[in-house]
Amino acid sequence: MKRVIRASVADSEDGSSTSSRRSSRFMVVDFTSDEIAHKTFNNHQNPPPQDFYHLKQRCLSESTLFEDHDFPPTHASLTKDESAPDPAVQWLRPGQICRKPKFFVEGVSRFDVRQGSLNDCWLLTATANLTANQRIFRKTVPLDNSFEEDEYAGIFHFRFWQFGQWVDVVIDDRLPTKNRRLIFMSSSQKNEFWSALLEKAYAKLYGSYGALNGGTAREAMQDFTGGITESYRLRAKEPPPENLFEIIQSGFQRGSMFACNILPDPKIPEARTPQGLVKGHSYSITKTHIFDQNQLIRLRNPWGDGVEWNGPWSDHSKEWEAIPKSQRKQLGLTIDEDGEFWMSFQDFLRYFDRVEICNLSPDPLDDPEGSKRGWQVSTIDGEWVQGSTAGGCVDFMETFWTNPQYVIRLDQPDRDDKRGMCTVVVALLQKYRRAEELASLTIGFVIYRITEEDLRNKPIPMKFFKKNEYRIVARSIFINSREVSCRLKLNPGLYLIVPSTLQPNEEGEFLVRIFSELRNCLEENDCTVCFGTMDDRVSGPLLENKDWEHMVRTFYEMADRKGEIDHVALSSILNQFFFAPKTKPTKSSRTFWKSICLSLQIFLLCRWMPFPVPSKPNKPNNSPNRSLVQQISKLLIARVNPNKSTQLNYDQFKTIIRDVQQWQAVFNLYDLDASGHLDRTELRRALNSSGFNVNNRVTNSLLKRSHERGIDRMELVDFVLCAVESRIAIELHQNIEETANRIFADKKTN
Repeated sequence: MKRVIRASVADSEDGSSTSSRRSSRFMVVDFTSDEIAHKTFNNHQNPPPQDFYHLKQRCLSESTLFEDHDFPPTHASLTKDESAPDPAVQWLRPGQICRKPKFFVEGVSRFDVRQGSLNDCWLLTATANLTANQRIFRKTVPLDNSFEEDEYAGIFHFRFWQFGQWVDVVIDDRLPTKNRRLIFMSSSQKNEFWSALLEKAYAKLYGSYGALNGGTAREAMQDFTGGITESYRLRAKEPPPENLFEIIQSGFQRGSMFACNILPDPKIPEARTPQGLVKGHSYSITKTHIFDQNQLIRLRNPWGDGVEWNGPWSDHSKEWEAIPKSQRKQLGLTIDEDGEFWMSFQDFLRYFDRVEICNLSPDPLDDPEGSKRGWQVSTIDGEWVQGSTAGGCVDFMETFWTNPQYVIRLDQPDRDDKRGMCTVVVALLQKYRRAEELASLTIGFVIYRITEEDLRNKPIPMKFFKKNEYRIVARSIFINSREVSCRLKLNPGLYLIVPSTLQPNEEGEFLVRIFSELRNCLEENDCTVCFGTMDDRVSGPLLENKDWEHMVRTFYEMADRKGEIDHVALSSILNQFFFAPKTKPTKSSRTFWKSICLSLQIFLLCRWMPFPVPSKPNKPNNSPNRSLVQQISKLLIARVNPNKSTQLNYDQFKTIIRDVQQWQAVFNLYDLDASGHLDRTELRRALNSSGFNVNNRVTNSLLKRSHERGIDRMELVDFVLCAVESRIAIELHQNIEETANRIFADKKTN
């Protein structure tokens, strides 16, 4: 019996959980031209992502079985609900479930996928579709997974597209069972396990099996391919395209994947119709065919049982009698309770509500020349952060302009376009919602035609959007879907895309993808990160205030023999003179008793007047977090001390105090109600007044870190930390630019 090797984040230096570090949980994969071989990037993540080949080789050399503690066999991997664990659930390896487990049994097919007790029919639909394209299948399901004795180590891996990059998800093969039977996805062959292991890897990708409850097939199809998704409503007020059947036919020729569903019954989950269809359930579209002008479409229910369409062209319908057996065989007609059935396209439009499509390229499916076109793609990440870039849709004009802005440059028209136009596909995709168990935001975008003159302002201000509604060239729909895409024909030139949520102050991260036939340039329209000038209203001799002499005296009282202090002493001074809350003066005891006597006299004379209850003196708030102030002190000392000393002399102390005084003056300038708090929306303006020109990315990072500390309204100590970190970010940005320019100059010289 092989012993077990464990790989866990506990082995990392900081012992932190990878589940909370979504950017570093999985190895990033870069496919070569054959899309099977791959190389991995070592991006110095801590803890490092799991490397399948390294772990497997280690297991084989030590005759061990792999155990994945990043996704352990516990209740938390089944669901994030705090319900009591089911004692009947056992996590077993395939060798404990059957005698001779196999990864594949006689190849792969859509019938290898059967739904278990999890409500993830959308995932099974996509998985069944994946089997129809062997090239894409091998990309997602590597062929080096095996149960063969000389290769088996209890470790497997699968690859998924995640927001612009492919990641390798490593798992062990312990699967949840009851009575030695798989609880979730399984194959029609009891000893075949590729589909069950794929589902486990996908569950790990999103945090738990429970995270897969409910979804859309186009989401999973995109994770399997990196394609572009779209959908058509079939029974809405606006009818689907008249050539929808041809679109689906063309899509099959190009490797596109299709799914469909019927709207759910709000009262009955997965309600069945008299025609044998299931509401709120996802079906694969697996084939189309035309016979004697009859447009036919083949669907598959991922349950893989006898719950099938029972109308015309169903398994036992009389319509098939008119078709020769040889042709029926060619169509793949099987009279089995396998969940697959044919129906007329007219009935399909009558009973189904939505078609979901995942295209492997941006080619329009109704364009016969599309497959010959090459595509250039540009991508950029962004986020909506409350108080900074979460401005809401164009209906909220006062804040709409604060959304992230991106410029698209289209230099040349398509080669074969007679009108001199550019074909552009814009796709906006929101990130991490499922993994963080958050509902999808309602998202969309607006595209404006702009000029170089408009770009003199970065970002473009509110007045542009108020006066230039006529410059809108395209609007997407706003929908609570993971991705919204729009296909456009535009003249060469400059365009501004503004992605947003429907309502202001809704937070989330997103990815923008721009596809065009010829090269496009996509860049963020935001200010340059650099040092600016201090606001005139706060510059001047600030040291000579009433506290300065007291601060100097305190400095020397705390200084050592060399006349220096450390960060602890500096934090004490900063806390005493800047950050500690100011207590309101309380009444003296004489004043207090005088008011009591006066009230008593009034009561005796008037009898009806109420006795005033003396107010309690205000208790001062707790002092700022000591570690936060010490963090600020360390950062301030590090900047004025180039020799990396942790000590501070008088001149350096004076420099630091002047900086903090200036930031305090800026803080007071924007604290209009003298509440001692700064509104989040004023942070960027306050930093600009402090001489720091920061962009959305820096501002968003500062606001998110403040929010993580539980800060919604900033006190002075929070603003000073933001100012210190802004200065560090600008200096780092300048160093990177100087290094890049130096390298470029050296290459040019050589």
